[in-house]
Amino acid sequence: IGLHVVKTYGGGKDVPLKYRRTLSPVKTARVKEMLSSGLGGDISIDELATACAMTRGVFLEAFKNTTGKTPFSWILGKRMETARALLSTPKVSLAQIATLCGYRTQSQFTSAFRVAHGEPPGVWRKRRAL
Repeated sequence: IGLHVVKTYGGGKDVPLKYRRTLSPVKTARVKEMLSSGLGGDISIDELATACAMTRGVFLEAFKNTTGKTPFSWILGKRMETARALLSTPKVSLAQIATLCGYRTQSQFTSAFRVAHGEPPGVWRKRRAL
């Protein structure tokens, strides 16, 4: 709060990037591997923070400063990346893709995909098959 007040009302400037908390390349790789293996959301922020030997708050700040995203946003992006790759394989059903990408139901997957891409996964798949 104090930093916000100083920056907003006291003419303070943003903290230079070199002074912001970030994750080292090794910790970044470790966290991304943990998140990728748990696309279903089975991993907690506390587990990620512990793996990086950080408190929860420090970890969240460092992750966002390093990747530009929150862990949840990063997982959603990874799920969509995985889904797009699987949609290129016509033999894999939408229900299977939903499960592989960590969604509990095909409906949940379809809703998330529509939000991310503006159309349902079945339509997206058909457009790319032409």
